[in-house]
Amino acid sequence: MVRRPGPLSPSVVLRGIVTPTLRLCPRCVQARPYVRLRWRLTPVTVCLEHGCELQAHCWRCDQPLPAIGPSQRLLRCGRCAADLRLLPVVAAAAEVLRRQQRQQADLPFLLDPTTSLVPPLPPEGETSAPHLSRAIGLKFRYLRLQAGLSVTQVAQRMASTAAAIVALENGRSPATMPLYLTYLETLSVSWPAFASLEVPAEFVRRLQEPPHLGLRLCPTPACPNSEPPPGLGVWVLADLPAQRIVRFRCQACGRKFTRRYDGTLTTKARRPPLRPGDPPTVVKSAEEIGRLRAMGLHGLTNRQIARQLGWGEKTVRMYWIALNLEEQVHAAQARRRAQVMQQRREGLRTRVVAIVAALCAAGELITVTRVGRALGHNDDYLRTDPDVFAYVQAVAQRHNAQVQQQRYGTVEAQLADALTEAKRRLGRISLHQIIRPLGLTYSRLKAAYPDLHQRLRQEVERERAARQATRRERHAAQIDAAAIQLIAEGVRLTYTGLLKAAGVDRYYGFHDALIYERLEQWIGDPEPVG
Repeated sequence: MVRRPGPLSPSVVLRGIVTPTLRLCPRCVQARPYVRLRWRLTPVTVCLEHGCELQAHCWRCDQPLPAIGPSQRLLRCGRCAADLRLLPVVAAAAEVLRRQQRQQADLPFLLDPTTSLVPPLPPEGETSAPHLSRAIGLKFRYLRLQAGLSVTQVAQRMASTAAAIVALENGRSPATMPLYLTYLETLSVSWPAFASLEVPAEFVRRLQEPPHLGLRLCPTPACPNSEPPPGLGVWVLADLPAQRIVRFRCQACGRKFTRRYDGTLTTKARRPPLRPGDPPTVVKSAEEIGRLRAMGLHGLTNRQIARQLGWGEKTVRMYWIALNLEEQVHAAQARRRAQVMQQRREGLRTRVVAIVAALCAAGELITVTRVGRALGHNDDYLRTDPDVFAYVQAVAQRHNAQVQQQRYGTVEAQLADALTEAKRRLGRISLHQIIRPLGLTYSRLKAAYPDLHQRLRQEVERERAARQATRRERHAAQIDAAAIQLIAEGVRLTYTGLLKAAGVDRYYGFHDALIYERLEQWIGDPEPVG
């Protein structure tokens, strides 16, 4: 019978950290050709026996080594069938080896189902997983406070964020083994020591008991927070130890109330306001103070000075007051800001003038958006300097008018040549036929050159009307000649026969009013007078 681990055993923490692909030690598989289960664990990245890194990619196709597949063979790549015993051997760094020795030494303990990280008795009504995360996070928090480290310091050492550390300590983050290992590595604590650690009950009580617990009852009788024990739904708005009062706000009913208290509650002493001439609380050397004075009177910002001196910004401000230089430094900083702003404006104007000159030389339209993009910004960036913005608009107004006029003349001449060529071909003329060789569309011509569009359309309609009149006269003459010929031959005139003899399309003959009128003249009077 296989023994399953308990709900709070270390193997629960190991779930989800098995790699989906294979990782191999080339020297191990050469000596003993089989895959070790230990290599599948994410924390294991080095073979301690040979001091080399585990290889996770094929040496031939450079693809991750699949753990299982339809064409899987022992010590063969499942994609290209390369021999995995030929994987390269890469020696691990000394620091990596030392860290892996400590971490892998804890793996037998973590894989043992008989051990437990936390007491296996979760509170009634709670599931084991949330209790495990909170219990582990509580231990991490206790160890951090015992080491005298802040959340920010631990986050910096772990290359993580303070929010991630707070979530881990409060049990709100998922149990991720790499994060746990990094935290323990930062605190220099082993897993067996972590499992045997017992958090004092007083430490837990201080964390769970909110301040001013006896004063938190809401004065509203119908409020659920008015009955003891007071809950965390009543928030502290302000604590005034000097006046022995504290102000609350009930989240259930929204009521704000004030309570008085007696006792020896203490808070952090406030530093009295510093006055000019008072000695600063942080003592610095004369050389640093000299550099501080020079940089301040030169107009550098407090942040720049603090970074160069390695001070805090509050210390810099404190020394301005102590040295009675606050007003002088502020004036110097204002002058420097004005100079920097003036230099930026001059640099912006120089760049804008160059961009506008390039657009003018290329014969391109000048727009605020185009100039802004050439600067690497949007068009709103130019609006930050009203003078530069007005300059661009003034130049654009003159230049764009000239460009539009030149383009208008060019398009007008091209349309005239295209119309002449269309007339020369003696075929049907259309607007699309004329403007298509010019690279224009009908909508573009109508929107950009409305007067040219109207003139071209009128010219096409006149040419179409002239062609239609010429064709109608030709068809009328054909009908007359055919009618005379049919009468001379003694053939009875009909509409269809006359149109066929004249060579005129039947549909055109019946739908053209003038042609149909000429047909009626002949059909109605078969012997017209010459």
